[in-house]
Amino acid sequence: MSNLHPGQTSQIASPRQGAIEFLLSRAAAGVWRDYNMGGTESDEWVTAYVAHALAETTLDEARHAASTAWDQLKQLASTHGPGLGYNRLTPQDADSSAWAVRLARIIGKSYDDFARGCLNYVRSHVLGAGGIATYTAASLLKAGVGDSEAAVAGWIAPHFCISATAAYIPEIGGSLKICEYLANKQDQDGRWRSYWWHDDEYATALAIESLARSGDYQESMRKAALWLSARTATSSAFVIALCVLGLRKAGCSAWREFLPELLSLQSEDGSWPASARMRMPPPDLVDPRTRWRWDKHSNGIGCVMADWNRIFTTATVLRALTACHND
Repeated sequence: MSNLHPGQTSQIASPRQGAIEFLLSRAAAGVWRDYNMGGTESDEWVTAYVAHALAETTLDEARHAASTAWDQLKQLASTHGPGLGYNRLTPQDADSSAWAVRLARIIGKSYDDFARGCLNYVRSHVLGAGGIATYTAASLLKAGVGDSEAAVAGWIAPHFCISATAAYIPEIGGSLKICEYLANKQDQDGRWRSYWWHDDEYATALAIESLARSGDYQESMRKAALWLSARTATSSAFVIALCVLGLRKAGCSAWREFLPELLSLQSEDGSWPASARMRMPPPDLVDPRTRWRWDKHSNGIGCVMADWNRIFTTATVLRALTACHND
């Protein structure tokens, strides 16, 4: 149940409906496309993420769109086997597959063969030392990405932004102790550092969400919430939305301080400005912090790119507003 007073519920309801309408208007046969990596857009990963955000709202029209997207994801995946990826031209990955599993749970499809296949695919990326890698060496080498494990060492290392997403899945976060891994690997300042994202708020908010669901790790969530609440002013709707989401999931009332600015950034068409900045580290780069120059004007290896269709940012804001409304 929401603990918002009536005025706050009304304040959130209209922007949230605008976000839903924008996302529904941007679907093409149940599929969403965004980003422009190497000249190709993502359909599988983006669709799983957006459909999950819509399904969380529990609103009939949004859930119907999410169910339609599920059927389309099954069709897309039929061209390459278990799991999902950025698109059919890239190897499947644990992140896209985890969002598919999370979507399946909301819409009642967890026992679908496709959902089970995605879950097993995520499990196959859990490393012995803990954490979850985005890719396996075998899948990358088969696709011609690098010629040795050393050449893809960065992409097959454990990533907090992937581990945090998958840890929300009970069969992953609990039985495979990924939540414990996250708690043990938290930075001293309270954050978790994103590998595929320019902003650490992504990994941090999703880690809080997974730890909160587990019911444990209150001290880890407290430290993470303090880090989020201390974030300096930013014009990034993506970052602000993640602060709202993470703080709300942590049970910290500081999310209220971020909400007015987030709502003020909404465009007339219901979207929020593109600000979900994904980065593409070279495959052998284990720690993105060691690369001091990122290209913000290209769409290949070594670049940082925003969601040029505004779909990923808007879906993330929708997740934040839904958390405020429902939790």
